[in-house]
Amino acid sequence: MEWLTIFYVLHIIGIALGVGGATVSDFLFLRSVRDRKISSDEFSLLSSISKILWTGLALLIFSGTGMLAVQYFTTGSIAMSGMFLAKMTIVLVVFLNGLAFKKLVFPVLAAHTDRPLHQSVGFADKLWTLSIIGAISIVSWYSALLLGALRTIELPYVFVMTFYVFLVSGGAIFGYLFLSHLIFTPRHKTKKE
Repeated sequence: MEWLTIFYVLHIIGIALGVGGATVSDFLFLRSVRDRKISSDEFSLLSSISKILWTGLALLIFSGTGMLAVQYFTTGSIAMSGMFLAKMTIVLVVFLNGLAFKKLVFPVLAAHTDRPLHQSVGFADKLWTLSIIGAISIVSWYSALLLGALRTIELPYVFVMTFYVFLVSGGAIFGYLFLSHLIFTPRHKTKKE
């Protein structure tokens, strides 16, 4: 029982770091591009938050594996409900999305740091990638949180994953439209400009 408690606490910490990191990361990114430019300091902060997300994911995987091991050695089997499989699938998506973020998003942000985004060649072409990866991140972390919190409720795997894909798709479309408006819509000059 002691090991199960330790793994459970680590699991909660991992989820908290992931959900908190994803939320703060998305908020800071939107706040950063509000002026149509990502400064070096803002990029550095986003990079630091990415490390928090990876730490959360590592804790989540480690503690989840530990809880499964305790369950297996205690009962001789592992319960494979639809909700559990959905959570495992989403955690895998979080991992793969993190790799995509590192390979596809960070280089784009680094290449456009301290440059006007609405005038940067090629930034508009990367907007869908940024929107999809951002939506996957925030929806996945909150989905993992909810599936863990609602573990006493049983829903079919296909239902959970269909709803998840719907949320990711909606989030990606909203993100693309919002970022397009925020970055590329012409602005009227004020007296200060």
